[in-house]
Amino acid sequence: MLAALNHRQPDDQVAAWEIGFQLHKELLGEGLVVGDEFAKLSPKERDFTIHRNVELIIQTAERTQQCALLATASYWEISPGKPALLWLPDPEAQLAELRALVEMAADDYMILGRAGGTIGIPSGDRMTEFAIQLYDDRQGTIERTRERMERSIEWGKRLVDLGAEGVVMCTDVAFNNGPFLKPDLIHEIMEPTVYRWAEAFRDMGVYTIWHTDGNVEPLMPMMVEAGVSALQAIDPIAGMDIVSLKQQYAGKLALIGNINCLTLQFGPPEAIEQECKTLLEGCKAGGGFVYGSSNAVFKGIPIEHYQVAIDAIQRYGRYD
Repeated sequence: MLAALNHRQPDDQVAAWEIGFQLHKELLGEGLVVGDEFAKLSPKERDFTIHRNVELIIQTAERTQQCALLATASYWEISPGKPALLWLPDPEAQLAELRALVEMAADDYMILGRAGGTIGIPSGDRMTEFAIQLYDDRQGTIERTRERMERSIEWGKRLVDLGAEGVVMCTDVAFNNGPFLKPDLIHEIMEPTVYRWAEAFRDMGVYTIWHTDGNVEPLMPMMVEAGVSALQAIDPIAGMDIVSLKQQYAGKLALIGNINCLTLQFGPPEAIEQECKTLLEGCKAGGGFVYGSSNAVFKGIPIEHYQVAIDAIQRYGRYD
């Protein structure tokens, strides 16, 4: 992972990492205890559960050949009123899990935390309100976006102090046809916070990884100029060609992705292998690339389909 993010070619095989993996039970026979189920536990039970969760996270990484581990974040919704599967209910639990990840796995894996938040696409039920605020109170939107980023940087400092070697910002900023903000709004509202995020964590000596869906090609020069370490997703559904982008941004911006999650979900296995072969052979040379899905490995992807993607590393992702 270190070699890949520093645009060096790893010694043996391509680096691999998933920003989200929801198939622990399908892979290991035991799932993580998180969310509302975790919130009901006593303090003693919480401590035991956090360490058991971390054991399962490490076992998953071993089985799937991942090089980094991402600490579980707080509550968030994948759609209005529908919570994500993996979240922890309070900062104390999140910090305790990160501490356990560092203690148990930092010698073998890069430890990542979630920190950072620029202006992103609002949920559908807030889109009209958001548009009106942009029109009527642009300065207020600028200030709220800046304040959100500053709070997130302060949270990130706590993660770094505990041993996180990088931070991941999960903010979707584009649809399939491009960024959702006009160029002047990108320049005025989004760009300053991205520069601030990248600079703040670079000064702390850690890496910055930005996850966003959609077609963000118009934003990639800004990411390079800001000093963002890596972009995760490289959304193929939005028409982003990671092989072409790898050549274009070699040595400037590391790319993480981008096995099409729909291919992983529906297959067939032959199509998955062919896509992984094209991806690995087209992107692995010279570092600056981390292999993984185009979003997250979600419930609904058959574990045997994902195993095809992992097996492809040995066939097409080795450097010897």
